[in-house]
Amino acid sequence: MKSPLLILVWAATVAVAFLLGGQLKPESKARDATRPAHDGRADAPAPEAPSPRGAPETRAPEEAASPAPVATAGAAAPEPVQPVVIEAGMSPADLSSLFMRYAAQKLAEGPEGHKELFRELDRLMQDKEVRQVFRDEQQLMPLAYPWVKFLVDRDRQVVAMMETIYRTAAEDPQWFEGLDDDPMEMFAEGLALLLPGVADEEQLARFRAYAEKIVALPKESLPGALQKNLSDIQRDIEWWSPPVKPEDLVKALEDPGVPVAKKIGLLRRADPAALRGVDLTPILAAGIRDGNSQALYLVQRFRDSVSVATLDTAFLDAAASGSQQWHQISAYASATQRNTWETLRPFLDTGLGRGGKATEAFAGSLVFFRHLQIPKEYVATVVSTYALPEQVRTQIKRQFSLE
Repeated sequence: MKSPLLILVWAATVAVAFLLGGQLKPESKARDATRPAHDGRADAPAPEAPSPRGAPETRAPEEAASPAPVATAGAAAPEPVQPVVIEAGMSPADLSSLFMRYAAQKLAEGPEGHKELFRELDRLMQDKEVRQVFRDEQQLMPLAYPWVKFLVDRDRQVVAMMETIYRTAAEDPQWFEGLDDDPMEMFAEGLALLLPGVADEEQLARFRAYAEKIVALPKESLPGALQKNLSDIQRDIEWWSPPVKPEDLVKALEDPGVPVAKKIGLLRRADPAALRGVDLTPILAAGIRDGNSQALYLVQRFRDSVSVATLDTAFLDAAASGSQQWHQISAYASATQRNTWETLRPFLDTGLGRGGKATEAFAGSLVFFRHLQIPKEYVATVVSTYALPEQVRTQIKRQFSLE
């Protein structure tokens, strides 16, 4: 189950996307390359922090969760705020207000404050007491708009924090060791959608560079918080990229110096008609071996431009190494048009006979093919013939009513 705090801020980002929909179009002034660089840049001074204010004991939820006004120039610096402490009887509005004041000051402090805020997000998202406070959805919903307003009022500070987080992930990924994946998901899946409507072209280019560096790192070297968000970060590159001319696209695809992950991102936005005659097999085969889930779905889209036999070999290698899991076998089978038992069986036989992780993955995938009316005799033979973990064996027997 997602953290209630993640759901709250995610709802806010979705609402912002809806409210600012017109600004998210490519022709928006926010994407204008002539737009002057703003204080969302990493090297720009942070805006002054908002003035603190107390939280009266009795206030309407929306008022309680509203952000404090931004301090005017020359105002005294606010006292440092402490991390949120959950107290007995605290209402969702009180908790939201406390965290909002903390977030407002940390956003204004620059990179170090951004990192502190990110870690505090991580702590709160995993806190059982927070989930208990936010257990009532009816009390949670009125808090969404104040967070929308909070994000819009501080859009450039939020973008500055997002840049701090992406830069850290690219340059010091081990900083995320021990953190949950939910806070990064909030940026990579939620706020990333809004970035083209807030950042200028220069800043978007920096974000793309960070994202490209992250996805180019060896997956196994990354902490779980980044590993679990790699597909979103890869998609971010597409969201933040300008259109590519057909001739430039072909040049990039044929350039051995361009990372495979970037080539797959380009293919996701490419018109198949513009790539007729271009052999895409090596790119998709490399993506499949790397465990890039998007490569599987591109197989069907560019099926006329690839060698399925070569991709089969790549997929079997990936399954044997563990980079393609059992639930992805059905996606690949569908992409290669193995939609009947007769066309699927040879592929299953080959995978089961591969050994190791491939055998386990192909055996586990049988549960996804029940609609093809796999003969029970075949399933029983798989269960009795191959060395499978007991959990996999039990699941197969249950799904096919073998006991």
